[in-house]
Amino acid sequence: MNIPTFRRRRAVAYLAVGALIVLAGWHYTTLYREATAARSALLSVEDTVSIGLDAQAEDLDVLDARLAEARTHIDAAQAHLRWDPLLQAGKVLPVAGDQVVAAEGFLDAADHLVAAGDEAIVLARDAIATREDADTGDALTTTALDLLDRAGPALDRIQGHVDAAVAARREIGDRRLVGPLDDARTRLDEQLPRIAELMSQAVVARDVVPGLMGFEGQRRYLVLSLNNAELMPGGGLVTAAGVLTVEDGHVVSTTFRSASAWLPAYAEAGGTALDAPAPLQRHLLKDYPWNLGVSNWDPDFPTWARQSLEMYEMAWGPQHVDGVIAVDLDVLKELLAITGAQTVEAPGFGEVRLTSDNAVMELERVTRAPPDTWRRTKEAVGTLQEALLRDVMALPASRWDDLIHVMRQMGDERHLQVLLFDARAQALVDEVRWNGALLDPAGDYLQVNEASVNSTKLNLVFAPTATYDIEVGPLGDARHRLTLRYDNTVDEWSVGRDPDLVRHLMFDGQYGAYVRAFTPGDATGVTAE
Repeated sequence: MNIPTFRRRRAVAYLAVGALIVLAGWHYTTLYREATAARSALLSVEDTVSIGLDAQAEDLDVLDARLAEARTHIDAAQAHLRWDPLLQAGKVLPVAGDQVVAAEGFLDAADHLVAAGDEAIVLARDAIATREDADTGDALTTTALDLLDRAGPALDRIQGHVDAAVAARREIGDRRLVGPLDDARTRLDEQLPRIAELMSQAVVARDVVPGLMGFEGQRRYLVLSLNNAELMPGGGLVTAAGVLTVEDGHVVSTTFRSASAWLPAYAEAGGTALDAPAPLQRHLLKDYPWNLGVSNWDPDFPTWARQSLEMYEMAWGPQHVDGVIAVDLDVLKELLAITGAQTVEAPGFGEVRLTSDNAVMELERVTRAPPDTWRRTKEAVGTLQEALLRDVMALPASRWDDLIHVMRQMGDERHLQVLLFDARAQALVDEVRWNGALLDPAGDYLQVNEASVNSTKLNLVFAPTATYDIEVGPLGDARHRLTLRYDNTVDEWSVGRDPDLVRHLMFDGQYGAYVRAFTPGDATGVTAE
């Protein structure tokens, strides 16, 4: 035997094995690195799909770059996965096979989600181009409809990609995974439901928004104006109500009436006194009958919206509306900042110029004084609301940013509440939580609701602060303690204001509140002090 030759062959074999080990190590390290990077970059997909009509070009550039990075890593990881015959053969093995199938499923889901993000970027750029095209002269409602129409095919493709990603996740199943794959599944489970929900909302919006704006025939809505300077359980005292009719994205008619006109109209229609909820009668109405102005004693908007509609129709007949919308003074103030000042006729005062800065106090002035005219001058609120609605519906597309920001904020903070009688449209309202409904969480909760019962506008001046403490006993029982603190700052607020108006509105700072705390039905030992 030639020893040197044998040693040379063995050295070559070692070198070859070493090279294979290095190559395999590079391959698996690269696969791990690319898959991990793809997992991290997928965070951008949810941001992209959720981007709205108020997106900016620079935001899209950043998201586009992140999606491109995700695509690069996904392609690299898929290539490495396909290249390795051992991994492909490992599919038949009990434990290794689960890891390979999961890796393929994760990358397949990621691939589809990035494709959905790419489509969303294209839609967002179209929205920006439409918004910035100031030469069209079309109203916002018309351009929004055109944009939704153009977006239809892309939304269908995005929905297809999201559905494919969901299917890939189902293929992964609940099999036992190790390390990064388990982390990737957790991340996917966090993101995918939110992305799917956003897409569902977008598809529903495409289908129902044109109808809501009257592009599929006239739509009628009962609009309720709430004065949240005097809190009611449903948001604020109802000061005006009227039916808004829209067609082809434009307001074609409105019939706003002062809430104080309801009792005479109801009596003229042959109505008799209605039984008010006992606490409302006892603490606020006393000898006065229940009426439209305080129809929102129930804090649940779907409930009290129907109550208000029923009362409205008792006085003024069937209205055949498609929904009920409630807005308070915050909404009017924010919309004035978008449309600019409005001049309205206030009976007993003549023309009044209202801006976002003075609207709240001016409306209080012309609807409360002089004492002999306050009932009939409540219609100034409805007149302002009518003018604002017309101007908002006619806004150019260039004002998308401002309007979307305001409406989102007002809906999220419950200054805007919506009930639609089309089930699919209402499902969309429910998903974005603009329905004003009482929450019904599965676990523990505490919800506080307050009503002003001294007929003042002190809620304009101050609000309570709350502290909430939970003490868990040695046996696991939990004691919850809510403390509300009211600091009456009416004296400081009154400085520099008309003393007669302050006295008329604030009753020298004498505040009365009816406070309710909603707790789970099985809560025990609930007390107040």
